[in-house]
Amino acid sequence: MMRTDTMSSKVFFRQLGILTLLTAVAVVLFNRFPIFADLQTLYWALLGFYFLSAAALFFMGKKLAASENRNAFTQFVMGATFFKMLLSMSVLVVYLKFAAPESKYFILPFLTVYLAFTVFETYFLMKIAKIKPDGKA
Repeated sequence: MMRTDTMSSKVFFRQLGILTLLTAVAVVLFNRFPIFADLQTLYWALLGFYFLSAAALFFMGKKLAASENRNAFTQFVMGATFFKMLLSMSVLVVYLKFAAPESKYFILPFLTVYLAFTVFETYFLMKIAKIKPDGKA
């Protein structure tokens, strides 16, 4: 049984939609500057990846938070956070190596998208962590 102060799927998807819309607006605004215009594909791909990873984290996190093994939830969150950070850094390294951008400013839109979703994931995972294991009051 879930407590009322935890996040429902409906609330999660509403908030994720708002975040995605605001982040997409930020990407569009960044793309209006010539220095970022050639990087649209990278930023949209990252936005899609972070959207999908947030949804996956939400469903897996809810399932694990409700289980008897509370360590499973903590291990999952730490592993997923590490994997996301590692994958994000790998994308940047590969981009730097193969695209050889003229400016290092390409990192600004990336950080905007990354930080927006990371803050949101931290928020909803903290809400999910309040779920009591099945059968507990």
